[in-house]
This record gives sequence, C-alpha cells and structure tokens, in this order.
Amino acid sequence: YDSSRHADLVLEAIRKEKLVNEISFKNHELASNTLQLLQKNQTLNTLREKFDDLNESVKNPAVQKELNNILKVFRNDMRLDEDWDKFSLHFDQVHQDFIKKLKNKFPNLSTNDHKLCAYLKMNLSTKEIAPLLNISVRGVEISRYRLRKKLQLERSVNLNEFFNSDL
Repeated sequence: YDSSRHADLVLEAIRKEKLVNEISFKNHELASNTLQLLQKNQTLNTLREKFDDLNESVKNPAVQKELNNILKVFRNDMRLDEDWDKFSLHFDQVHQDFIKKLKNKFPNLSTNDHKLCAYLKMNLSTKEIAPLLNISVRGVEISRYRLRKKLQLERSVNLNEFFNSDL
C-alpha cells in the first residue's frame, strides 16, 4: 500500500510539472504572437503614414484616388482592439479567466492597465513590455507605478508575484 501511495504522489507531481511546463510554453507562445502582431501593426501604421504623406504631395487626381483606396485597405486592416480582444480571450483560456477576474475585482482599470497586468502575469520584463504597449521603458515604469496606486498595493508588493497569486 505504501509503495502504491508513493507511486500516486510521484505521478501527481509529474502531472503538475507537465501542466506548469505547458502553461509556461503557452505564455511564451502568447508573448511571441503578441510581439509579431504588434510589429505587423507598427509596420502597417508606418506604411499608412507614408501613403498619407505621398497622397498630400501628389497632384494627379487619378493617383490620389488610387492612394485613397490603398489607405482604406490599411485603415480596415488595423484593428488593434480586435487584436486585443483575441489576445484577451486566449489569455483567459490559459490563465483561468485572469482578465475577467481582474475586471471584476478592479473595475477602475483601463484596457492599457489590463494589457500591462497580462504582460506582468507572463513575467515579461519592462524592456519586453515597452514595445508591446508602444511606450518607452520609462513609460512602462510610470504605468507600473500608476497601476500599483490603482490596485492600492504597497511598494513592497512585487507586481509579478501579485498577478501570479490567485486574484
């Protein structure tokens, strides 16, 4: 009986480790996909700005019309809110409704706060978060400070640990 119990405990430990590894892998995959999406959107935005500039300098009405058609395509493709909604849905599937719980417990948080919380839960560094939020490293530090105030957390509380504990 004793060896049977020991085997059960070992199996349970292996299952838990496997789950932790799967979550870690999904976190990494989610962060990677988010970075790729952000880079795509930044590239599209840069191209849109260049087409806007070109459109203003062109005098030919036929060329302007064609440039306006191209600009419409860019505007229709740049749906950052939809991208966040998809991310948020997948994130909640991986992290037991983390964002839903966050919204319920702290209704005063903005969408950008939710994004920051999710990235902190994924254990991303300030340098990794900056391009995701399209702000500077200093901007992330300021956002972390403001988030801490909104959550009414003491300075001694580690934000990553706070988000990785059960909300």
